[in-house]
Amino acid sequence: MEKKLTVNGVEICYELQRKKVKNINVRIRADSKIIVSADRRVPVESIEAVLTANADKLIKAANKLAEARRRRICPVEYADGERIVVFGNIYTLRILHSSKPQVYTDGSCLVIGVKDPSDASARAALTDKWLREQILDAAEQACRRVYPYFESKGVSFPAIRVRRMTSQWGNCRPREGVVTFNTRLAAMPHSLIDYVAAHELCHFLHPDHSRLFYAALSECMPDWQARKKQLSDSVC
Repeated sequence: MEKKLTVNGVEICYELQRKKVKNINVRIRADSKIIVSADRRVPVESIEAVLTANADKLIKAANKLAEARRRRICPVEYADGERIVVFGNIYTLRILHSSKPQVYTDGSCLVIGVKDPSDASARAALTDKWLREQILDAAEQACRRVYPYFESKGVSFPAIRVRRMTSQWGNCRPREGVVTFNTRLAAMPHSLIDYVAAHELCHFLHPDHSRLFYAALSECMPDWQARKKQLSDSVC
């Protein structure tokens, strides 16, 4: 449910989601949209009182995300000369004619070989397919790097999946033994993908974000807080 609230002359738009939750939860997605979840019994007046009390912080955070999106390095048309970030490295796109579709790195360039270099949809589809393959492999390697800790706790190595997500870097289904990574992680350094792997695998030990969960995460990855901050500051 889309709603609006005006605080000190500034209009705040937010999406209200009614869920079975104990508290009024407020988060901001990477696209700057404010999401509020609250139990059906909680009146809108109480929800908007929380938003009003935190209006300055919410507006500042939303503006920061919007500015980061404007400054991000991401191809628009996948055209020759555009730039793209792959695992923290900046590459310039080179579009070439090729009888066999191919994508590969060549020094500071990411080469996209397509049959028809003028076909923008073909350029984008081929690059996205390549990036998906890269993050799938990187996610598996990240899980393998942190897995020894979880293996010692009796956790089986998970099945790895990737998909585009709007508000999470990763999620997991411990019962099914599956960890899913956001395809946008293809832009992030491997150290941050390792953090996502460690975080999700910790849920195989502790399903919530309890004290025991963070104790396990700290034991597995002592610098997880610095990595989390770096990832939180990244918008791609």
